[in-house]
Amino acid sequence: MYHLLRTPGEHILEVKDAGPKDGRPLLLFHGFGGSASAFPTEHLQGAGVRLVVLNRPGTGASTPRPFTVATLAAEARWVLEQLGIGTVQAGGWAAGAVYALAFAQAYPALVTGLHLLAPALPGGDPEARPLLPGARSMAGRIERLLPAARRWRFRSIARALAADPDRVLRHRASDLPEADQRIALSLEWRDLLLHSATEGYSHDGAGVQADRAALDAARIDWKAIGAPVRIWSGDADNVWPAASTAWLRDRLPHSEWKTVAGAGHFFYLPQWASFLASLPS
Repeated sequence: MYHLLRTPGEHILEVKDAGPKDGRPLLLFHGFGGSASAFPTEHLQGAGVRLVVLNRPGTGASTPRPFTVATLAAEARWVLEQLGIGTVQAGGWAAGAVYALAFAQAYPALVTGLHLLAPALPGGDPEARPLLPGARSMAGRIERLLPAARRWRFRSIARALAADPDRVLRHRASDLPEADQRIALSLEWRDLLLHSATEGYSHDGAGVQADRAALDAARIDWKAIGAPVRIWSGDADNVWPAASTAWLRDRLPHSEWKTVAGAGHFFYLPQWASFLASLPS
């Protein structure tokens, strides 16, 4: 089920609200270039989990506009209030992990546990920047110097997805490890990932442009993260590989770390039932 909520700033915010209404609330943040559709609704009922996911501004039906990780955290809190939800388990996949950390930092009293799946790193942290994807590539340097080049790339991807989503999926899957290719091209997960990407690049790429700006500026006060943290990763992930996960764990020394052998960036999809079952009751 999706809600279209009108924020106090008169913007539309699309919110996925799935699973039993009396279930344990789980606030998840989607990855970059994706949407709330990336998280399945299967197994929520059996696990007794109520899943809440915001489509960030410019994603899906959410109004395109600039935002930061801090303003998104405040809107997530507002959404929970509208839904009558108090404390939550929070988490995020890939770039969504940065937003989950920002939420836990801003509202520690609301977060009883934090779950980071194939987590990205905050781009505003100087120590993290050398580990960011594309940090040393010529294309990455050009885009940092010329924001218009980045806007052009995002717009091109958005239009390619609108014209031929299957072709885009096949092309992007070719850069992924074999484990991720099997998931991305499988009958079980292909449509989910295509729908997520199409929503993520809606509004002619305006959402991913704003998302990239927010992530590039994001910084986390690690000492403010007081909730128990569990970090999940696949050892074949080539988007956020072991080095970035180790960097994150060094800043969260009391976290638990679960590595899925032979798994890549999309490991959470076949592990979805296990992930839900692992959530504290």
